[in-house]
Amino acid sequence: MNADTLPPARSGPWPWLRDNSAWLLMAATLALFATETLFNGPFWIMSVAGLYRACRGRRAVFEQPPVGLLGVLFLCLWLPQLAALPDAANPVHSLENTFAYPHYFFAGVYVLTSLRDPATLRRLEIAVFWIVTAWVLDALLQYAAGAD
Repeated sequence: MNADTLPPARSGPWPWLRDNSAWLLMAATLALFATETLFNGPFWIMSVAGLYRACRGRRAVFEQPPVGLLGVLFLCLWLPQLAALPDAANPVHSLENTFAYPHYFFAGVYVLTSLRDPATLRRLEIAVFWIVTAWVLDALLQYAAGAD
């Protein structure tokens, strides 16, 4: 056997996972909203990935109008929370809530930058269709059975 007759090396699942991770994380978060806390797993992964994208390509990320608008809206929510911290009735609780909020912004950065890809948007639309279909069928079954 020589190099011309060798079969190509298998790349494994990594390229597929790299190409599909965005819509999979978003769909998993949506599907897991039906649970009490399991949605936090994919949501935190999106937050960390959004933070990475924001740090790696600051100019490219924040020059996008949807991300800029998200930033302004987030600051409209978060800055009053920061300003209210010194006067908080329960300072520990307020501090925990206030400093937990930025992960929502970075998850939003991840979602907005990921959905620029039409293939990701299309796959997410299909996933949302099937998730909502499953929820509706489950609700109809529960209604017909008379049990939750």
